[in-house]
Amino acid sequence: MKVSGGSSNNPPANATGTTTTTELEALQKQHVEKVLKIQELKKQIESTKVSLEEEEKKNTKESRFSIARVRHIIS
Repeated sequence: MKVSGGSSNNPPANATGTTTTTELEALQKQHVEKVLKIQELKKQIESTKVSLEEEEKKNTKESRFSIARVRHIIS
């Protein structure tokens, strides 16, 4: 069976129809780099969520304190 030179979903094949070790290693390296980048982005997202939640709690406490202070001044 003859294998053609690849499609948009598959990496190109060499003249014998098989992917070389070098090509596989390059693809594996790209994959590892992308996985590491995804993990780093997930960490950044989680860190940002925590920061936003802490800021929201802080703002809620400050808002409650301000309302209580205004009520005290009014009464």
